[in-house]
Amino acid sequence: MIDKLSSAAHSGLPTVLDDVGFGDPGGEAPFVPTNLARDMMTLITITHSRQRMSAFAGPVGIGKTRAILALAEGNETELAVIKVAGDKSISEIQFLLAVTNQLRRKLGADEIESKALGRSTIHRAFRSTLAHWGKAGPHMDKTKRTIIVDEAQSLAPAAISAIRFWNDPDGCLGPYPVGFAFVGNQEFSLQPSKTGQSALSYAVADRLLYSENYSYCDVTDDDIRAYVQSFEIVAEPAIELVIKNLARLSPTRSLRAVNRLLDELKAHARGGALDTSAFHSAFDGKLSARMQRAAA
Repeated sequence: MIDKLSSAAHSGLPTVLDDVGFGDPGGEAPFVPTNLARDMMTLITITHSRQRMSAFAGPVGIGKTRAILALAEGNETELAVIKVAGDKSISEIQFLLAVTNQLRRKLGADEIESKALGRSTIHRAFRSTLAHWGKAGPHMDKTKRTIIVDEAQSLAPAAISAIRFWNDPDGCLGPYPVGFAFVGNQEFSLQPSKTGQSALSYAVADRLLYSENYSYCDVTDDDIRAYVQSFEIVAEPAIELVIKNLARLSPTRSLRAVNRLLDELKAHARGGALDTSAFHSAFDGKLSARMQRAAA
């Protein structure tokens, strides 16, 4: 499971979650390489290979976090997943200090005390930590490191704007340009609103390699089918019933909604087989109203 950064709870810093371990943060649902997940993983891989910045936004429950954790699990040396939680006001300094401490702990170094540290001190600490992280690989002259920021909507726009200077190859603040992939929910607006507000400044938007907005429509029937099959439910008529009834019983077309739906079906089956007849019984009976409330 993913553990909280120990100092965050006591220092007023944003909550930052470790990338050590890649279990399910919310249950037992498996990772399924959906079309959306494969797309994100491909684009982040290219972002990493070019050491650029990219941004991804989409509603909750469509598999964004699972995709980035699965990607990082295959490359723990070069990728670090940072999951932040806040109220859209996490500053550059708060973010850099929290990330520095996570990386230092990952590298076996002592954490930095968070009391009254100035901007220049935190920049030096982050720069030194990046150098240490870069040496963890076999080729320092070809160092590629990328920080994937989950729940990026928690970062203040000014923080993201300042972070870009750690990626800029011209006048980079670090020992080498660090790639960044910002991943957020629908609150992480990649496009300016009518009032001109956006999570990204024009300076950041202009530097992005990819800027992708996903929606529930990106969760296809084939994705739902593969997700249901991952629970060892293989009867095609039963799977079709889930796909057919999802729209009726849930306001969102998300994998999380499918998971809740399957939980209700298991409870209805009372330990019996999750076959087509059990699904018919559940969907046609009085359970439908309760399932609709659970899936909402």
